[in-house]
Amino acid sequence: MKLFFTIKFCLVSFCIVYAQKEIIPLYPEGVNCTNNLTAEIDYDQVDQVIKTTQETLGPINILLNNAAGNFVSPTERLSHRAFDTVVDIVLKGTYNFTLCMGKGWIEQKNSGNILNIVSTYAWTGSGYVVPSAAAKAG
Repeated sequence: MKLFFTIKFCLVSFCIVYAQKEIIPLYPEGVNCTNNLTAEIDYDQVDQVIKTTQETLGPINILLNNAAGNFVSPTERLSHRAFDTVVDIVLKGTYNFTLCMGKGWIEQKNSGNILNIVSTYAWTGSGYVVPSAAAKAG
């Protein structure tokens, strides 16, 4: 498929190898994508990724949060650290990117849009996803 416009975006992932092998080859011609590996639970790393992306691609006007993490295990078998890890990735990752982008937009007097991806289990719950459901519910 050929696009009649150019899309520039940055894919930020905790698992950039998967992104490079499985996701990026699916993009049509006309898509300019940079990749960044970050620990989204670290605000300073998030800030650096955003700055690097803006230096490479220009201003950011859309943020799509799709942080996800799970352990395929019954909740009662998870340690408190496993639970914390999922909550850190899903909730703090979303929070850090949203806060950092929002502060930047305010400082630069720009506007932007944020789309947060959630799952139905954030409201209903489901087996094996309790930490993620708690984090996505906020």
